[in-house]
This record gives sequence, structure tokens and C-alpha cells, in this order.
Amino acid sequence: MSIHSFKYRLNSCKVDKALILKLENCFFEEAKNFLQNNENGKEISSDNSMYSVTLEDNAGLQKFQSINDYKENLFPNTIKSIVLDFNSYLDMHFHVRVNFDSSISGGSCLEISIQDKNAGEISKKIEKRVAEIVKGNRNYNFLFHSRPVQIGLIILYALFNIVNYFYLITNGFSSPYYLAYNIIWNLIFALFVIWFCISIFMCSYNSFYTKRQKVRSMVYGIISFLFVLMVIVCLFKLFSIR
Repeated sequence: MSIHSFKYRLNSCKVDKALILKLENCFFEEAKNFLQNNENGKEISSDNSMYSVTLEDNAGLQKFQSINDYKENLFPNTIKSIVLDFNSYLDMHFHVRVNFDSSISGGSCLEISIQDKNAGEISKKIEKRVAEIVKGNRNYNFLFHSRPVQIGLIILYALFNIVNYFYLITNGFSSPYYLAYNIIWNLIFALFVIWFCISIFMCSYNSFYTKRQKVRSMVYGIISFLFVLMVIVCLFKLFSIR
């Protein structure tokens, strides 16, 4: 029987030990179900399967048999990736792997390889369970790294300025207040674009639970508050124009 491989992209999320532990339990439960259905009810053991959690940072690789073996509460500040890998060595192939990448635009993915006539159905079930677990830790950082969102923002800003330019030429000079309105709206839009660009670099696709990330989140919160404050000031000026 041939081996079927599947790859799924996971939503952006906050990666901490609790999330990794939930995924571990999910892997073992799904592997147990698979073995019971295809290997005459054999139990999972070190003789027929292997599970590992691999942490990569600037110091190198650390491999554990469970995330519980990692004694620190926080991940290293220089964390690059965390990989969960389960593989069975019985007659029927069963391999599940999750990779969380810490780079700015890096993603997270689920890879499944199964030897079974119902491989598609089994993989979809596992993907659904993993997605639900990740959903509990989800963030919305993916919006800052979405190419359609970035392109859409550029197009919207360009259209906004084009429309304003032609309106200014045709009607703007007849109103003593329109130029001031135009400047303030452009300033508000520019502030939003600047905040969005800062967010791309400060909000990586996956946020790992590290001391550096906690400080970065606090700084980002202050920056976002200041930008909101500036927008409120601009709006106040806008509506105070008579």
C-alpha cells in the first residue's frame, strides 16, 4: 500500500509549553487510534515508535522526549523553531510533524504521512484537531504578513491620493477648508501605514513565549497606544475645522 503525504498551513499563534503539551497528547491519541485499527491493537512503545520535541536557537539544537523534560518556563530569547515529530516503525506507516518557525514572516505547518486506504480522511481529522488546538492560542499577526493585505493597503492608499488629487484640482480650491481636510486625512492614513509597517517587524507570524517577546509586546502596546492617540488628535482637529 502506498504512503500518502499531506501538508497543511497552520494559523499564526502564541507558542508556549501548554500548547506543545496539548499537541503531544493529540499525537499520541491519534497514533493509538491508528495502531488499534491497523496493527491489531498494538500499544505505543519505544520499540515501535519515536516522539521528540526539538528546540533550535543560536546555541544549537535541544531534543526532548516530551516538552515536560524542558524545565524552563520560557523559551530561549534566540529561539528559531520548535519541531514536534512522531513516527511509528510498524508495518503501516504513520508520521506526524508540526513545525513552528520564529522568523518574521515564517509560518507554521503540519505534515502528515500515512499508509492507509483512508489516508485522506484520517489526515483531515488530525488536521482539524491540531487546528482547533492552535486556535486556542491564535493571534492575528498573520494579517501583517499576508501579501494580499499588504498589496491591498498599497492600492487603497494610492487610490485615496489619486481621488483626492483630482478632487482638489476640480473643486478643492473653491473651498478654503478642503485643503486642510485633505492634509489631515492624508496624515491619518500615513500614520496607519507607518503603524502597519512597524507591526510587520514587531509582530512575527508566531510569537514564542520568551522574555524578549514579553518586552517586545509591552513596547508594541505603547507604540500602538501613541499612534491611536495621534489619530484621535488628528480627528479632533479635523472636526474642529469650520
